[in-house]
Amino acid sequence: MPREEVADIGVRATAETLADLLISDLANDGATLRKEIPQILDKLVDEGKLIKIDEEYSPRRIIRQILFGMRTEVLTSPAIWFCLVCYRCYAHCPQKVNFPDLMRVLRYLAIKGGYVTPDILENTAEIDKRLQILRHDLIKYDLKKVLSPKTEEK
Repeated sequence: MPREEVADIGVRATAETLADLLISDLANDGATLRKEIPQILDKLVDEGKLIKIDEEYSPRRIIRQILFGMRTEVLTSPAIWFCLVCYRCYAHCPQKVNFPDLMRVLRYLAIKGGYVTPDILENTAEIDKRLQILRHDLIKYDLKKVLSPKTEEK
């Protein structure tokens, strides 16, 4: 998705940007820190403390587009379908922006306004169904793993 100058302002939290913000002594620690930051970010993703998203999905861009009245751009954007509506962002948001509910409303408006084709809706519904099944199976598997050693000890 191309970036719009008006709606896409601010600092992107890329490894390079974070390194620029964290380096206090460019002569001595710049290279070392630049090598470490991607590994640190990957570790935080693995630990579930960060969610890695691609460049195309930008909640800030979506909110800015809404604020600037860019209705058609928002409702035709594939980005409104990328949100998992898991509420993790809301749980951690210091400003308590309820982004998942906003995504639900935008999707509703896109459907009602005819901005979405029926095949997109069918595909999205199928993906959601498969994700729910996968989530259920993974949780079930993890619970078995956690509970199995305890039941064997008895």
